[in-house]
Amino acid sequence: MNTTLLAPRPSFASLVLRLGLAAIFIVHGWIKLDVGIDQSSEMIAGISRPMQTAIGAAEFICGLALLVGLGSRIAAAVVGVIQFGAIMVVSGEQDTQIIRSIHVRAKYLTIGPEYNMVLGIMCLAVIVLGSGMYSLDHLLACRMRRNKLAAAPAAAG
Repeated sequence: MNTTLLAPRPSFASLVLRLGLAAIFIVHGWIKLDVGIDQSSEMIAGISRPMQTAIGAAEFICGLALLVGLGSRIAAAVVGVIQFGAIMVVSGEQDTQIIRSIHVRAKYLTIGPEYNMVLGIMCLAVIVLGSGMYSLDHLLACRMRRNKLAAAPAAAG
């Protein structure tokens, strides 16, 4: 019984990671798309609305792909690159402001680079693990294997 409890469950780990990332990227992607379409407001300082809309679309689509486990490695790579870009362009400059504000009073609404770094690491974990058994990727791979095995005897005969 102890070995059952201690056995690694990579498919379940992948599912948990994918669902967590999907929850973040679907919502954040939709917000960027919604603000990007509304020409009267700006969400990310220093990023044009078309770029913001493109990033929002990528986050939203990749979030949906992670949710259902379809092309999870590709989706995780795309949003991982977006997180690296977010660190470089948006949140990377926040770390010095956060360190300065800790001495006075912490600004808990300011997001530093650690948030994007953790999301990027989660994306890397999905890239390493893949979609797992609980995914459309697994379902499609099983169907393709089954069709290939069914076609092999017919081709041999």
